[in-house]
Amino acid sequence: MGNRTNCDRAFDAARAIELHSDLTAIHNEDALTQVSDLLCNLHHYCNKNGIDWGCAVERGKMHAEAEQQEELESSVETTR
Repeated sequence: MGNRTNCDRAFDAARAIELHSDLTAIHNEDALTQVSDLLCNLHHYCNKNGIDWGCAVERGKMHAEAEQQEELESSVETTR
């Protein structure tokens, strides 16, 4: 997929939130409600499919932090 940025990833997430909000008819709600509802439904999905929710959340946080650090280091290198 090439060099994806965190902006690209945020755009992907926005599309997922938008689709979920349309499917659940909450597209008129505020952004926090839309995100929270998607997270809640992902939690239900994990429970139904034997996926450890806490592990998924921690892994997601770990990936996000690594991607943020990678982008920060990349921007520092380009300013040198």
